[in-house]
Amino acid sequence: MSILLSLTLLGAAAPSNDAVRDLPSLVAAMEVLQAPVKDFRCEFEGEDVYKGVRAEKAAGKLGSNGVAETFGGVFVWQRDGDRRYDLLKRRAFDNHIAREIGIIHMRDKKMECSFGANDGSIGHVEIEPLNLERANYNSYFGEIFPFDQIKELVGNEGYETTVTDDQIDGRELKLLTVYFKFQEIPSRLARRYWIDLARSGQVVRIDGFHQDSLASRWDISLKSFQVGDAEVWMPISGEIKNYTGDRVDNKTVFTEDPTLLRSVRVIAGTMEFNTKPSSSMFTLKHKPGTPISDQVRKLNYLFGQKQISNRPTKAEAETMLQEQIAEAEEQRRGLIAVPREGIDWWTWSVSGLSLVLSASLAVLWIQRRHR
Repeated sequence: MSILLSLTLLGAAAPSNDAVRDLPSLVAAMEVLQAPVKDFRCEFEGEDVYKGVRAEKAAGKLGSNGVAETFGGVFVWQRDGDRRYDLLKRRAFDNHIAREIGIIHMRDKKMECSFGANDGSIGHVEIEPLNLERANYNSYFGEIFPFDQIKELVGNEGYETTVTDDQIDGRELKLLTVYFKFQEIPSRLARRYWIDLARSGQVVRIDGFHQDSLASRWDISLKSFQVGDAEVWMPISGEIKNYTGDRVDNKTVFTEDPTLLRSVRVIAGTMEFNTKPSSSMFTLKHKPGTPISDQVRKLNYLFGQKQISNRPTKAEAETMLQEQIAEAEEQRRGLIAVPREGIDWWTWSVSGLSLVLSASLAVLWIQRRHR
C-alpha cells in the first residue's frame, strides 16, 4: 500500500527503480503510470507467416511468401479489465474468412466467445472460465498488451515471481520472471516480461517457455499519445516468433530458427482513449459500428458475402433452409404490417415473388446436394 500511495503522490512520473523490487510494487507502478487511460479502442491488422518445418508441412496451403493467414479486428479495453475483440481471419490459400467475437468479464472471471465463418457453416457460442493467456492469444492484439495477465499473477499461488533490473538496447528495464510452482518437483520457467517504467510501464518483450526451453518471443514497439494532460505510451506493433516444430515421441521439438512469424500492427489513426464505452459493448448482442480503417472494413464486408461450402452436411443444409424460411417469414410479416394506403403494390409483388423464389431454390439446392 505504501508504494501505491507514494506513486500516486508522484502522479504519472516514472518511479525509481529502487522502489520496484517485487511483483506487487511492479504492478502498482504500472497501474499508476497507465492511470490516465480509463479505456481505449483500436483497430489492428497483421499476418501469420510459416517458416522452416512448419512451412514444409503446410506446402500447397500457403499464400505468397509463406503467408498462412491475414487478419484484422477491433480491440476495446477498459480499466476494470473488461474487454471486447472482434477478429476476422482470412485464410490465404482459399480466402476462407472466420469471425471470432470475444467478451472478457473480469469481475465474473468469465469469457464468452462467438465463432462463425463465411462458408455457410453453423456458428456457435462458448462460455467458459476466464483464461487470460488464452484470451490474449485468441484476440491477437492482447498478446502485445499483457497488462491484465501480469496483474492476475499477484497472489496466484500457482506461480513464483522475481523482479530484477535488465537492459535491452541500452534502455533500463524491469525483468519480471515467472515460474510454474509445483508441489513435488522443482519450479519451471514459464515467462519473462521486460517492462519499461520510463514509458508508462508497458511491456516491450516477452519470452515464453515450455519445459524450460524458449518456445516464443514477442518484441513490442511503443508510441506516445497525448491523453488529456498526460503523455502515455501504448503498444502499436509486435512481432511474435515461435520456435516449436512437430512433436516427436510425444515431446515438443524446439528449433533454432522461428517456424512462425506473427506481425500485429495498430492501424494508424484508430487509437482512441476514454470514450466511455457502454455496458452493452461488452455483450455478444452488441452490434459494432462500421470499422474506421479500410483494411478492417474490407474484411468485414468480405465476411458478409456468404460463400456456400462445396459439400455442406445435411444438417447444415437443413439449418440454412430454416434460416431462409424464417427470414422470408419475417419479411412477409413486415410487408403485411405496412398501412394499406401506404403499400407500393409493385414493390410488394416483386418482393413476395423473390421470397418464394429464394425458398424454392434453397429446397432444390438441398435436394440436388443430397441425392
